[in-house]
Order: sequence, then C-alpha cells, then structure tokens
Amino acid sequence: MKRLCLSSALVCALAAHAAAEALLSDHFNYADGPIAQDSGSPWITHGGTPNQVDVSQGVLNLTQAESEDVSAPLAGGPYKTGPLYMSCVVNYLALPSGNGTFFWHLKDAASTFKARVYTTTNGVAHGFYRMGIANGAGAPVYVASDLELTRSYRVVVRYSAGAPTQSTLWLNPKAETDADLRVDATDNPTATGITAVALRQSLASGDGMGTLLLDDMIVATTFSDAGGENTPPSVSQIPDQDLPGDRISDPIGFTVDDKETPLDKLRIQAQSTNPSVIPEQSIALKGSGRLRQLVLQPITGRQGAARITLVIGDGEKTASTAFNVTVGAPSITRVDAGSVSFPVNEASPPLAFHVSDRESSSDPLVVTGEAANTQLFPAASFHWEGSGDLRTLRLSPAPDRSGFSLVRVVVSDGTMRATNALVVSVYPQLGLVLSEDFDYPDGPLVAASRPWSFHAPDAPNPTNLVVRGGRLVLSGSNGEDGHRLLNCGLQKSDSGVVFYTGLTFRLTQPPSTAGDFFAHFRDDKSGFRCRLHVASGGASAGRFRLGVSSGSGSPVYHAAPLALQEDHRVVVRYEVSTAECALWLDPLDESAASVHATDDASAIGISNWSFRQASGIGVIEVDDVRVASRFSDVARAAEAPRLMFDRAGESLVLRWAAQQGLVAQRTTRLGPTAWTDIQQSTTHESGMEHVALPFSDGTGFFRLYQK
Repeated sequence: MKRLCLSSALVCALAAHAAAEALLSDHFNYADGPIAQDSGSPWITHGGTPNQVDVSQGVLNLTQAESEDVSAPLAGGPYKTGPLYMSCVVNYLALPSGNGTFFWHLKDAASTFKARVYTTTNGVAHGFYRMGIANGAGAPVYVASDLELTRSYRVVVRYSAGAPTQSTLWLNPKAETDADLRVDATDNPTATGITAVALRQSLASGDGMGTLLLDDMIVATTFSDAGGENTPPSVSQIPDQDLPGDRISDPIGFTVDDKETPLDKLRIQAQSTNPSVIPEQSIALKGSGRLRQLVLQPITGRQGAARITLVIGDGEKTASTAFNVTVGAPSITRVDAGSVSFPVNEASPPLAFHVSDRESSSDPLVVTGEAANTQLFPAASFHWEGSGDLRTLRLSPAPDRSGFSLVRVVVSDGTMRATNALVVSVYPQLGLVLSEDFDYPDGPLVAASRPWSFHAPDAPNPTNLVVRGGRLVLSGSNGEDGHRLLNCGLQKSDSGVVFYTGLTFRLTQPPSTAGDFFAHFRDDKSGFRCRLHVASGGASAGRFRLGVSSGSGSPVYHAAPLALQEDHRVVVRYEVSTAECALWLDPLDESAASVHATDDASAIGISNWSFRQASGIGVIEVDDVRVASRFSDVARAAEAPRLMFDRAGESLVLRWAAQQGLVAQRTTRLGPTAWTDIQQSTTHESGMEHVALPFSDGTGFFRLYQK
C-alpha cells in the first residue's frame, strides 16, 4: 500500500510549449526495484552509483545514504522560452542533515541544474523541516511554514525558461494565483535549454537531503495540467522497435494509469509520421484496464522508418508516449567498447562489430565510415576486414596528428542503413609531465623556489599545507588547496590527450561517512576534473573506500575496503577531450580491474595537478606523485624504501616506512660484508619506524636491508 496521503501533497510544476498535454506523467507503477532498470521507465542514471533509486509498492524512494541521480527526458525539449510546471507528492521520513540540499530540479543536456527544490532544518522547530526554491546555484528561498515528517505535501514549481529565469514554489496550491505558502527564487543565473526533470540523492560535507517518498510526478506546460485537481493520465515508455520487412510485429506491451478516471474509460489514439510504411489503421490496440498492447503491420513491400505516438486522454487531459519503428533496416552492434584511444602515429587496435540483415544474407551489406574530424581521420584512414556478419575496423590517423573525433560506422543494404558511433582519441606521447617525491624539509609545501602554488583560499596560511617526513599531509581541519603546473602546459579540450596520475597514499585519520575529494586535475582557472574521493560510508567500521568522479557529480567507489595506516598506490586515467576517467587501486598493469566515473562533465583544458583539503577527508599522507601519458610511467612497482633522518638534540634519528623484515644497518666503511644490524631498539609510530643514535657512537654509513 502506498504511504502517501493525497489530502496534503507536494507538487512541482513546469511549463514549456503551449500544448495542453503533460510532457511527463509518472505514477511510478513499476515492479519493485531500481527504476532505471525497468523497461517501461523513462528514467536513466546520470550520476552516482547506478541502480540505487528504487520503486517500492508504487512509490519512489530517495535517501541521502545513496548517491544515484536519475533524470527523465521531456518530450519536445530543449525548452528555452516560456514557463514549465512540474508536480509531485512528497512524504518525508527522515529530516535533511546539516544545512540541507536540493533533491529535485530541471536540467539541460549537460550538467546545468535549474529550479532546484531544497529542504532544510535551519531555523525550524525541532523535528520539522522547510522547503524552498532556487533558480540555479544561488541561495534558496524557503516557504515560511514548518512541515511535518510522515505527512504528504503537494508542491507546484513554475520555472520560466527564458531570460531572466524565474522559479516559484507553492505548497498545496488550489490555483496559480494562490499567495499563501508561496515563495519566489531571488538568485539570478543564466538561462539554459531544459531537456529533463531530475531527482538527486546527496550527502556532501554533512549537508544532505534526508529520506523521502515521492509519487505522482507531472511535468506540463500549464498550471492546471500539473497542479490541478484532475491529474493527467500516465503511460509507460515503449522502446524503439526494429521490424523485418513484410512481417507483423509481436504484441508490444505498455501500461496506462489515471488517479481519477476508471482505466477502461481512457481513450487511446495512435499516430504515425510515415503512413506510407505504417499507416494509423495498421496499428491495432488491444487489452483493457492497466495492461495494454499494440500490434504493428507495415505495408507489404515497404521499408522505412516511422515515429509512432500514443495519446491517452481522460476527456480533459492527455499524456503521450512515442517510439521509433524501423522496417527492413540492417543492424549493427556497438563498435568495440564505444570509445578508444591510442598514441599518435599508431593505428587503432582492431575494432570488432557485427552486422546483419533479416531480408538478405550479411555478405551483400556494405560498410562505410565517416569522421567528424576529417583532418584527423581522412577517408583513407578507414581499413575494413572480415566478411559475413563479423567485421573489423582499423583506424590510421593522419601523420603527426592528435586530437579526437566522433567516428560513425554505417551499414547499408542498398535501401536502408543503420549507424553506430564511437569516440576516438589520438593522444600525443608527452612522457612524464610531473614527478614529485616531496623530498623537502618538514614544513610548508608552498615556498620560494618550489613549483607548488596556492589556489584557495584567497588568503592562505602556508603552515596549513605541509610536508612531514617526506610526505604531503592533507587534513580535513584545514582549507588550503595547492596545485603544480604540468610541464607540458595547458592541454586544450580538443587535444585528445590522455593523462595518467599515480600516487601513493595512506590515511592516518578516517574520513567522514560522506567523505570528500582530495586530489584532481585543474585547468588554468577553477575547473576541477577527475576528482579522487575518500569516504567511510559503505565500508565496515574503521575502514574507508576510494572513489572517483569526472566532475562535480557523485563519485563511484572502488569496492575494496581500505584500512588506516596502510600504503596504497592509486592510478587514475583522464581523457581530456571526453572528460572520462577511471581508477585503479594497487594495479599490476592497465588490464587490472578498474572503476569508471559515471557523472557527466564537460571537457576543459588541463594544465595542473592539484591537492585539496576539506572537512570530510580525514588526514591523508601522499607521496610519489607521477603524471604522464602512459600507464606504465605512473604505476611502477614499489621502489626501494627510503631512509630518512633528522637531528634530535645530541642524537641522529633514522626513520623509514614500517615493513616486515626491513631493518636498519650500519657500517664504518663501505663493503659487501661490513654491514651489521643497528642494536638500538626502534619505536613504531604512524606507520614509521624510528631509531635514535647518539652522536657519541661516532661516524658511520647507514642503509635499509630486507631480510
């Protein structure tokens, strides 16, 4: 049974073009489980850990304990002018934490978020929360009413998509003119084209959106469609169909729903954009109640494509779903992994794919290719091998050219064609562009004649970013961030460059549950990419996990639980032209298991490697940082341990990283048999061994020896 009470509800409203039809109407009547995996769901993952946002008993669950963000496309987008309205019913089960954050918004095709709906407990009576709205990334304005847990509310949000943008939020409105329980956003962001409605799960730096149930999502072009008492019907998504010629389709299932109208009273109309291939009278509608079917019968002897739209009406309001139908086209599988990168003046590895055609054999099919960047890949760059259904492509870029391009592979049967695409990066061999062992005296990292600089805050305290014992120390109690320029200079977003960074790290104090990022690539301004995160959430007590994000989205974490005081080698790969990044933990080579960031980030130029201190990272010690254009240059095997020394009064203090069987030895002269173990007892502290030798013992040579 649903836990949402419709006597009070939370609705969000959006308006776009002037059609009296919902752009999205979703009552979440899916099978229990991840919403992005349901074939009838329009929702897709655009950030965080996939398959966490789930449906249970017809209600969507959101929680700050998870990180997946999902979005559903809006038909007819992008919407650049006019108001949009969105609505939904919300029931909060657990309060937002910290300052709160937003959980619902509109977005463009990239990562710009508008009409952000926030919740907070700041300035609210104990056990209650408030809801507010912001146009963009500015401060939200909250409705001056304390809201109760486990009670349902309806909210309507109006967003003006043009310039200037303006967002308005109502709680439980009866009409658009209602002034009670209404606020208008006051921040002033730039306009963007809206393509989707999105839901967000987040807990960052202690600020979270709580736990809530959500139902009856509507996105429309008028207030009455999104926020009126009679809600539009809903219809499930239908996947695109690929039919052989001269064949009737199998029954194609879909579902309909309506809160107020008996389901058998709903009217369904089918429309076709190409009646010469599939006329409307050849679309048969079957079924009753919630479960419906349609059957498609193309005209005999015809091949082509059509877009089929189903319009569902309750006599007052309508909703629709549309899908593409291809009749008689050949097919082509994904080319290799969908993306590939390789060095300049080298050919790509063989890129395999399959082709087929249900009206003829595979041999007559003709395969061709085309590149968006013809200077990088002229026509002579395409080399085809194979016959029948298995084909192979090798790409040979123009000599001495680097960069990236979208490459399309096209298969044709002479009448119809099918296309698949992959992103190809050809990267220059830049060699080692940063090498840092932090072999400085204990003290500030940023100092005269050193290659490191601060980029935050505006007035940094040099003593808050320090080197200790030959390692960089990053602390969650400090806020100073530093960077070092790569010796290759700025690599632009169209360069095709692939960077690898390897570093050795260990945590001496644990991160928070949500954690934060502590290292990243940086442009010459304030763009951060390929962010390395640490968090204790999802790990057993006393342990933590390492994760990666391409940009500001939720990170994807490596499954391995890590312990404090342990050294690990992490390697990240960042493709400058596609903003894609991957992470390896203690890898032997590039074929080792890795995790890949799933958030969307735009490509920017890269010129620096940076370290960041933030409240959630705990205390991290970093050593042996390498940035290069080859994996093998940064993920090298462990080097011989280093013997370090300091003076303490009248003694020489030797120290080294603790390792089983590793002992310090001494000799008064250099020779193969003259070394003896140091007899003084050692002390162990923070993963280091220490031994103090009085100066009165005389001069000598010292080394570390593995027994």
